Amino acid sequence: MYALHRHAGLAVPVVMVVIVAAADLLRRGLHVPVVGQSTYLFAWMAIYQLGFCWRDGLLRLSRRQALAVAAGGLAATIGLTVVGPYPVGMVGYNTAPPTLALMALATTQIGLVLALQPAANRWLRGIGPWSAVIATNAVILTVFLWHMAAAVIAAVVLVPTGILPQPPLHSTAWLLWRVPWLAACALVLIVLVALFARIELRRPMTHSLERDPWRDGATVLGSAAVLAGLLIVAVSGPGDHGPTGIPWAGGLSYLCGAAVLRVARTRSARPNAGR
Repeated sequence: MYALHRHAGLAVPVVMVVIVAAADLLRRGLHVPVVGQSTYLFAWMAIYQLGFCWRDGLLRLSRRQALAVAAGGLAATIGLTVVGPYPVGMVGYNTAPPTLALMALATTQIGLVLALQPAANRWLRGIGPWSAVIATNAVILTVFLWHMAAAVIAAVVLVPTGILPQPPLHSTAWLLWRVPWLAACALVLIVLVALFARIELRRPMTHSLERDPWRDGATVLGSAAVLAGLLIVAVSGPGDHGPTGIPWAGGLSYLCGAAVLRVARTRSARPNAGR
């Protein structure tokens, strides 16, 4: 993807967004199955490619230009959701699969980030703010991997008891209750980070530089099984999951592939691996 970025630059994410729009039309307008699932790849990769563009200076905009991008994205988001056919809610509604409305929201956020970037850079020159960034980045992967687990745990514990009521969606009460809800999720997440961050902070294993045909073959096989499992889950419909609602074939393929990759990684970390 980086080679593609070096060759075509901003054209890459633009083309991907066009593909997302076409997939949305096929899925929502013409009811073509499976095709709409492709946006799981193209939508997120479009944002990923914009990261390349940002780091390479292709998104160097003045504050006025960045705010214009944000305003355009906001107008498109409102037009696609409030006026257009897309739901207003983003998470869950416009992320499964990702939609053109989500791309419009991403444009809004990117414009705001670019507008705030000079002030943020000046602020981060201070020792205190930069130390906070370093400390946060040390556990950021743990936060990412466990934040949904924290939300599930908080929901299971607090919602049935009535401690955190669930008023009607889009009501004022619902919006106000988001504050204690986020605080509860954050508290659970702090506990999870305290438990699991030490794994992330461990020194990385030293991998053997020698070629090991067994390890290389296992890596290819495991990766293929993981990708096949994800593909099965992505393309299977509700009727394909059986009475449990779980796509067992995809889940089993993913878990087997992950186990093979784990064994291959452990083997590569052993002294004299492959000899």
